[in-house]
Amino acid sequence: MSISDEYAGANVTRLPLRPRRLKRREPHEIPPRPWLYGTILQRGFTSMIIAPGGTGKTQLGLAIAADIASGRGFLGFKIWERVPVWYLNLEDPEVEIERRMAAIRLIHGITWDEVDEWLYLHNGRERPVCIAAKGDGSHIVYPDHDLVVAAARACGMGLIVVDPFARSHSLVENSNEEMNAAMGAWNAVAEEVGCGVALLQHVRKGFTGDVEDSRGARALIDGARMCLTLQHMATEECEQVGVKVDDRHRFVRLLDGKVNMAPQASEATWFEMREVELGNATAIYPNGDRVSALARWTKPGPWGGLDNIIANRILDAVEEGFRDGRPYSAASKAEARAAWRIVQKHCPDKAEAACRAIVNTWVKNGLLFAQDYRDKAEGKDRLGLRVNATKRPS
Repeated sequence: MSISDEYAGANVTRLPLRPRRLKRREPHEIPPRPWLYGTILQRGFTSMIIAPGGTGKTQLGLAIAADIASGRGFLGFKIWERVPVWYLNLEDPEVEIERRMAAIRLIHGITWDEVDEWLYLHNGRERPVCIAAKGDGSHIVYPDHDLVVAAARACGMGLIVVDPFARSHSLVENSNEEMNAAMGAWNAVAEEVGCGVALLQHVRKGFTGDVEDSRGARALIDGARMCLTLQHMATEECEQVGVKVDDRHRFVRLLDGKVNMAPQASEATWFEMREVELGNATAIYPNGDRVSALARWTKPGPWGGLDNIIANRILDAVEEGFRDGRPYSAASKAEARAAWRIVQKHCPDKAEAACRAIVNTWVKNGLLFAQDYRDKAEGKDRLGLRVNATKRPS
């Protein structure tokens, strides 16, 4: 019995309900969860990636598809199983998807032979896909459910990417009942085919980076096993990592928002939006196209470029300040004698926030400690930083 029969109001014979005992299997006898891609995509379940427009949802969806299809792992996620991938493009013209996939291939050096017979596309402008809709009366029907299942099985699909989810149904997005049906339909596809399903979803206005900001009813989030958010680098982060504010749109983070089957990632996964020339200039368009694609990016930490030699020079300056009666301070309001300025003097490429983070870490681990001294100029007792020589880097 298919989901279409079950919920289309058809007169079908229902199977009896028969409670059964839990299988008597020892822990080591239970098969592991069938992960496909890191711990964000899994066979038999639906994942959702939520992001504002212009953040790079489509670029990410295409990059994941190409990554799994090629078996490369260029986005940094572990590919547990290389499988055929079906990209259901339900919004853009097919030629635009070609351009974006061409950018991915150029940036990551992927040949056609690597993805041939592994990567499939559907053009929603030629043939829309409707997984769930309102039928005659009040019941919900599933027009394309069986067709999607049959097509996916025929090609042995291990992953289906739906871009965007909103165009895969014609139900009321703010209705929990109807969104529960739409999500149930995609979950049924995942289960019946034995594949993973990744749904790309828009957000409502005022996106804060939380999965709760997904456009539509709460049932969308509840219906997905894994939910992730994609968002641009925040303005306040730019200074910490040395990125110009005007360039922050090039850097996006993917963060676990709801994970039911794996530990939640402690940090975000970062990507950089890189542009590449397609080399498709013509007489009318002599510049051709420059198209963006995502590549894995490591967010610089405060310690990059700080070796033991430089660290000890900084510590020497801090200790000398105390001995000269003009100690440095780790206080947030310290100005001329702020210790972070010594760090920046020796590491001029580091932003203030990164320099402060270094000083605070050294205070926290005891390499720097505060000691009383007499401020002769003001006749007051104050605290100044000193260096614990036993904890110096060597």
